[in-house]
Amino acid sequence: MRGRGAAVDAVIIGAQKAGSTSLQAGLSAHPAIYAPGGEDPVFERQDLNEAQRQAHLERRFRGAHDRVRLLKRPNYLGLDGPASRLFSIAPDCRLLVMLREPRERAVSAYVHYQRFGFLPAEPVAEGLAKVFAGDYDAQYARAAEVREFGLYAAALTRWSDVFPREQLLVVTFESFKIEPRAVFDRACAFLGVQQGQYPSALFERANEGAYSPDSMAAYQTVNDVFFRYSEGRMTRRLRPSLSPAKLLKGVSALSLARSARQSKSAKPVLPNDLAARISDYYAHDLARLEKDWGISFGAPAMAPHEYPERQHG
Repeated sequence: MRGRGAAVDAVIIGAQKAGSTSLQAGLSAHPAIYAPGGEDPVFERQDLNEAQRQAHLERRFRGAHDRVRLLKRPNYLGLDGPASRLFSIAPDCRLLVMLREPRERAVSAYVHYQRFGFLPAEPVAEGLAKVFAGDYDAQYARAAEVREFGLYAAALTRWSDVFPREQLLVVTFESFKIEPRAVFDRACAFLGVQQGQYPSALFERANEGAYSPDSMAAYQTVNDVFFRYSEGRMTRRLRPSLSPAKLLKGVSALSLARSARQSKSAKPVLPNDLAARISDYYAHDLARLEKDWGISFGAPAMAPHEYPERQHG
């Protein structure tokens, strides 16, 4: 894939909490792939021009040489803008799209946003009911993402209107859990690198959800102490300075939050009426996803495309 001076060769996008961190960790261990850790929101940012994005990517991939250059940012899938910005810089970029059953994803995403202070800490069923009723939309700018980021068929249509469909490989979290080696080999073939190597990072669970009320309450304190939020809580920044008393309070809360996360609390079960309402919200999109992309969450699913062999390393 390398050799034409592309700023980036591949990006992992898709659903939140769908195994993208584990896949990224596995691919980053491949000798033919260069994958900086963490997520990169460069194609979300509207304050950058194309030259600034190019410069950012050159810094990120310094040392990549002729290896496949891989980024990760799941949120790109559900947002307007990243597809066209990415295409303008890297029209040959390959997209690894990871999806997860949307109702399961909504629960995990809701708790994830609570943890980072983008939504208020309250019982999951009560909060999700408000999210799907739109009650939080005016006050919390990211509430709609919990709902809308699960509309996969609509998102894939937006991306395939920009990138050729053969440049998208769609896999599911459910398949990845059951057959990590098969999914990893499929990803390697798609990226044109050698298959059959399975680093231990591929099998390690990352970013597991924390459903303990004690953990969520402690994280709320951490957020209040250490961060300042933009209007609507769309973004957050570290506070530049803290008093000794505030610092002690924040550190104590962080220790409690991490300790509480270690206790395995069961994922909340949604009341039948709420579960039905969320299922209805996604029903039409799921039908389109199966019809247009061959993806169903009832069985291990990967988009049934064949890709030319491109061995690299």
